[in-house]
Amino acid sequence: TYINDIYESKGYNKSLIVQSTSIYYYHYEDAKDYFSSLISKPEIDEQKLENAYEENAKDKTKETEYTGIAKESNVIILQLESLNEYIIGKQINGKEIMPNLNKFFNENISCTDMYNQGLGTTADSEFEMENSLYSLENGYVFQKYYRNTWNDIYTTLRNEGYYTSFMHPNTSTYWNRDAVYHQGYHIDEYNDISKFPNIERAGDFYSDEGFLEEAVNIMNSYDKPFCTTLVSVTTHLPFHLTGASNLEEKLTITDEDIADMTDENLKNYILSCNFVDYAFGKFMEGLEETGLAQNSIIVVYGDHGSGIESDDLLGLYGKNGYTYTDFDHHTKDVHVPFAIKIPNVNTGETITRCVSKIDIKPTILDLLGVKDNFSIGTSIFSDKDYSFIKGLGFITSKYYCINDIYYDRETKEEIAETEELAGLQEKMENEIYLSDTIIKNNLFAK
Repeated sequence: TYINDIYESKGYNKSLIVQSTSIYYYHYEDAKDYFSSLISKPEIDEQKLENAYEENAKDKTKETEYTGIAKESNVIILQLESLNEYIIGKQINGKEIMPNLNKFFNENISCTDMYNQGLGTTADSEFEMENSLYSLENGYVFQKYYRNTWNDIYTTLRNEGYYTSFMHPNTSTYWNRDAVYHQGYHIDEYNDISKFPNIERAGDFYSDEGFLEEAVNIMNSYDKPFCTTLVSVTTHLPFHLTGASNLEEKLTITDEDIADMTDENLKNYILSCNFVDYAFGKFMEGLEETGLAQNSIIVVYGDHGSGIESDDLLGLYGKNGYTYTDFDHHTKDVHVPFAIKIPNVNTGETITRCVSKIDIKPTILDLLGVKDNFSIGTSIFSDKDYSFIKGLGFITSKYYCINDIYYDRETKEEIAETEELAGLQEKMENEIYLSDTIIKNNLFAK
């Protein structure tokens, strides 16, 4: 029905549901979802669940060369909106699109082969990072399962004496975050757009420049070790910057530099990335000036791709010495950049093994030397070399599987199934079953 279509299409935003229907209908659907989640839990295959759990537990207790190297450090997590991996390191007319991010990636530890766990949303990305679980479709965990008990990073670190906070320059009802972060994660402090009243607009959203500047001030006021996640917004579709002041002083890429491109979305995306890079540079300056950069683990990654389909991508790749392949086409919106700054570790390092968004939480806990009660992912400093992607397939440094067809990553040629590839397929199915069962049956509450 029309009313159900509204609820399904706008489930990420309570305010939009209320505006399109009524407060009574919203409460009706909310109650129906809640009670259905209590009553209609899927049946559990106990043996399959036990096997998947035991398989996942293998090697989880192994220490890495970085275990405990950053004990009691603050944790600053910056999730950048719609940031594709392909934008990192790229130039236009000899100018870097994101020089400050490139510097951060080159000077710290970066992963060139990190993937999301599905073609998901900003909320899905947050969930995967925070819980080291596979998200469900289209922000569904945040909508339906926010009352669950979680082994999230905030709860884990709060039990270690950390102060926990979340910041995002949007309304708290977007993606149902207010309920998720308070009722689900029981976070100490949630800062939505009402806490950033003076920041400028940038197109349809708010400017990351003012947001990140004020975020530094807020974090600098904390009086004990903290874990804070910052979720940016400026590079959100349609990638407009209208309202941001003095752009001619902040952008290093000009309209002339991208004049030979025909796709307006890609042109706007490049300019918005260039602006966000400026904001990131100011953010890092603020962290340095306050001393937070010296005693904090700083994690930076993209939430998902931009969704841009454009022939101009071939030119962007070609002018930077790369070939835009079928693999790039299939994976560009799940292939995200990732880098991490560790206190007192100053040597740049590039990890080329294949890793996942769900590896971020165990990586942070590994660095802090804090026990991880449960993660499906593994520290990036282990020897892991695969990423499983719901609805797509899997990727390793040597092979990839798209829609049940196997390919060699070097030759890009289709290959026959081997015992190794069949084993990865089974492992992927088991991990996803384990994660989905935990979520849909609220198993952490048992």
